[in-house]
Amino acid sequence: MLSILCVLRSGGVFDREYVYRLHNSVKRNLKIEHRFICLTDGLSDIKHGLKYNSATYFDPDYNIQWEPLLNGWPGWWSKAEIFRPDLEKYGRVFYIDLSAVIVGDITEMASYEGLAVNKDFHLGCPSQSVLSLPPGALRVVWDTFKADPEKWMAEGDKCNAPNFGDQILLNEIDIGEIAYFQDLFPGQLVSARRHCQSGLPDNARIVKFHGQPKPHTQDSIDWVSKHWK
Repeated sequence: MLSILCVLRSGGVFDREYVYRLHNSVKRNLKIEHRFICLTDGLSDIKHGLKYNSATYFDPDYNIQWEPLLNGWPGWWSKAEIFRPDLEKYGRVFYIDLSAVIVGDITEMASYEGLAVNKDFHLGCPSQSVLSLPPGALRVVWDTFKADPEKWMAEGDKCNAPNFGDQILLNEIDIGEIAYFQDLFPGQLVSARRHCQSGLPDNARIVKFHGQPKPHTQDSIDWVSKHWK
């Protein structure tokens, strides 16, 4: 079964409402069987009403499986945990950033079985805002980062292009050959800032709100209010 994965780290602009809306939009726009998993450091705040089994909390109302973030890494560095070896038990992962808005059927993209990432919209380099990750495919990223996370965080936080934050992990670590969603599925993964200023492109499936603004400040835009709910 395909696993849809997102990460919620407390202390930033994202909250549980972002998780619920992403879950709802996946449910509307993905036509294959899947589970929805969120890695979070906020389990103590959401345990009430959840079912517990083997260190996993399951929300029966939303069909969301909540898994703990284990390392306490700040901000975007919590996303490094998507490469954790223990998550390989869930099979292939289709990771989606909480800053993404799903606006159409993502079945074709999510069904791609190989390793694929989104291409940075400005720099044309790997960026893990949307990621198809077969089990073990990027174990080298985890092993390398986990060996010296302080070094990688210090360097990535300098935000020297193309190494903006956690993006450094896919740019400075040798990950071998990788496919880009924009090449595999032209027009389906787009930037809110670069491609949506005159409206939603006809073939768009996922719109990435990289940088600012974020979706919760854009609900006056018709297509955002229609799809981000």
